[in-house]
Amino acid sequence: MTGARAAVVGGSIAGCAAALALHRAGAQRITVYEQAHEDLARRGVGVGVHNKRHTELRTAGYLGTSTPWLQLSRRTWFVRDATCPDPMGRSVATDAFPFRMYHWGRLWRELREQVPDTVTFRTGARITGVHAQEREAVLHTKTSSHAFDLVVGADGHRSVVRAAAFPRTQLLSAGYLAWRGVLRADRMPRARRWPADTCAYVVFREGHLFACRVPGPPGSDGPQINWVLYSANQSAGTGHAPGEVLAERGACQEAAEETADALLPPFWAELVHLTEPRDFLVQPIGDLLTPSYVQGRLVLIGDAAACARPHVAAGAVKALQDAAVLERALGAAGNRPWHEALQHYNTARTGNGNAVIALGRRFGETLVTEAPDWASHPGPSPAACWQQCDPAGEFGGLRLPA
Repeated sequence: MTGARAAVVGGSIAGCAAALALHRAGAQRITVYEQAHEDLARRGVGVGVHNKRHTELRTAGYLGTSTPWLQLSRRTWFVRDATCPDPMGRSVATDAFPFRMYHWGRLWRELREQVPDTVTFRTGARITGVHAQEREAVLHTKTSSHAFDLVVGADGHRSVVRAAAFPRTQLLSAGYLAWRGVLRADRMPRARRWPADTCAYVVFREGHLFACRVPGPPGSDGPQINWVLYSANQSAGTGHAPGEVLAERGACQEAAEETADALLPPFWAELVHLTEPRDFLVQPIGDLLTPSYVQGRLVLIGDAAACARPHVAAGAVKALQDAAVLERALGAAGNRPWHEALQHYNTARTGNGNAVIALGRRFGETLVTEAPDWASHPGPSPAACWQQCDPAGEFGGLRLPA
């Protein structure tokens, strides 16, 4: 790729990783377009990376050691049970959960600092159009147009690059939503009863809550509690597209609190009530898979290529893996035509995207849309049902080939 003109649309974790991949593969003129004006380090909440995926990505050079993280080792499954005096609920299973938890903004900052100064990083640059031609791809902003040899779409599930490559591909609604929140751990004194290395799955009919500790944002001095509450009983009425994460007020937060009070043990319901409105989000759930990761001179990476339901805990990992495989494919091309290298990348990653999306759908059925009343369920435990959904151990992302 020596001398190639390359662009990356999107400057978040996937975009920074794509810029690194292009630079390491030999591209010398790289421009990243990020539509946000502000520092992205203040964005986001928790990101989980399976221990095995962390080792692979560190070896590949896409995860370092400077970003603060918290180690999880166990997961406890809880149900609400009127006969159980414990405010955390009745524990019905415990299993291994070997994940490193990061704050999204801190992880982004580490990647951003790895991007060489030779890469032009344009903030406040919204791409309004993409036109792929035989000899070049052209990006349009409100004020200018620029031609490149290769354009990487790292701009998430609403990707303008994907829309240009595959205009008929749309995010499909799962029919339910997630409420999300984060709060400082010291705001919940009772959290001391909850082991720091343990995450919680609190399960109920047609939904569940996930909660764990994560490092705080840059500049903070203590951990946060990150929680996600899924419910199939509140699937409509947001007015937003699936996958869209928005800050909400009023009725949406009240609905989350009412659901928590009705279905969660009091300890976990308190998490929802203690969350400040500014730290509350709602996310209609959906998934998306493109027919290909490559179309001519357009390449897709991360959620722009395949957006899975968040149950799989693999969004950031998949984006970093995409970047690592793209780097290998382009770097190994030598003097061969680019399209051969890009097809190698496409072949390597399409199957991964299919598998992750299928796993997210199975988890969604088991733990949300078809979830029984686990407190009185006579069948397998939720932990056993989880294993049935994921016999190959793909939760947290598939293995990155050496």
